[in-house]
Formats: sequence, structure tokens, C-alpha cells
Amino acid sequence: HPMHRAKEYKRALSATKLDKVFAKPFIGALEGHSDGVMCLAKSPTQLSVAASGAADGEIRLWDVPSRRALRLLMGHQGAVRGISVTHDGKRCVSCGDDATVRVWRMPADDDATYEDGDRHCLLVLSGHTASVCAVCVDDTGARIFSAGADNYVRIWNVVAGTAENGEPNCTRS
Repeated sequence: HPMHRAKEYKRALSATKLDKVFAKPFIGALEGHSDGVMCLAKSPTQLSVAASGAADGEIRLWDVPSRRALRLLMGHQGAVRGISVTHDGKRCVSCGDDATVRVWRMPADDDATYEDGDRHCLLVLSGHTASVCAVCVDDTGARIFSAGADNYVRIWNVVAGTAENGEPNCTRS
């Protein structure tokens, strides 16, 4: 065929371009969880900080460039199903199979130490009767929305420490 060489050349050129585009998309891994990772969130203010929640109930706050854990947060009994970081980057909100929503203190820019424990838990919200599947925070950080397997979406007023219907369903740590 007279165009055989041109077609083969075009195929080879296209394959080479694709190889260059997809050469090495994988950069690295954040290792340390002992069970499956269920959720992930990034900090909007600290570009190098990410948070991940695992099936064993632990939350790890990561320094992404160095690929090391900044903090190990333990508090959930069961899997962590959702995680979100407030817009100011100062707090992290998590939810899980234990039917609670927890508010955690995020590390500051100058706090680059690895610390374990639940002493960073600022608030525990309990009102769901089943697993809490997802959580998010409004732009001001004053309200938390949580969706549970009990067919409810609950809106929490973090400043007052109550659900929107006025029920005091939270514990300050």
C-alpha cells in the first residue's frame, strides 16, 4: 500500500507522544495506615497538609512534600467514613461508624511534630443513631452538616454546641 509507511510513522509518533504524556504520573505514597483508607481531604490554607481517615478509626494528618505523618488522631470506634477541613484550615471534622462527628485541631504552620492522641479533639457531636457517612463544613466554619445511615442530615451549630433544633448533643473535650 502506498500510504503504509506514512500510517506506521503516524502511529509510532502518536505512541511516543502518549508515552511522554503518561510517562510517570505516580509521584509517591503516604504510608502508615494499618487498614484501608476510607476518606481524604486537603487543607485549603496549608497546601502541604492532607488528612486521611481509615477503616480502623485512625486519622492521619500528613505533610505531603515529605510524605510523613504530622499527627495520628484516634477517637472513632470503627471506620472513619468522612473527613473535611474548615476553610480557615484550623480545624478538621471527621465522622464514622460510631455515629459521632468529631472536630479536631489542625497543626499550625510552625507545628511540624508528630503527636499521637485524642487531646486534639475539640468537640464530639452525637445525635445520629447509625453510622455517619459524610460530613462537610460551611464557609464560616460555624455549621457542620452530617449525613447518616439513619436517614437524617443533621446541621450542627458549632459555636453554640447544639443541633439546629436546639438539642445539646455535643461534648466539649
